[in-house]
Amino acid sequence: MSEASVTSLAYQKNKECHLPGLKSDQVTKYYNSWSSSYDKLMVPGTYNGPQIAFDETLSHIPLHLRSTCRVLDVAAGTGQLGTMLAQAGFR
Repeated sequence: MSEASVTSLAYQKNKECHLPGLKSDQVTKYYNSWSSSYDKLMVPGTYNGPQIAFDETLSHIPLHLRSTCRVLDVAAGTGQLGTMLAQAGFR
């Protein structure tokens, strides 16, 4: 599969689980069925959501406050954003 196809598939899968009107059990079922291939599709350069959220967070929280700032990553992925934030000094 080409890189463009992988990128397109990653964004399509992400869009499908956020469609208006989906009930929480439908979203849960979708993520459960997608979990086996999630990390293969949602990698930096293919899907940049975690990097965008990380950059935005850094732009609002000064360096000297990061060690005392508690962050809850509820992005519903596999923790890429939380890992990046922890490496940047967040708790």
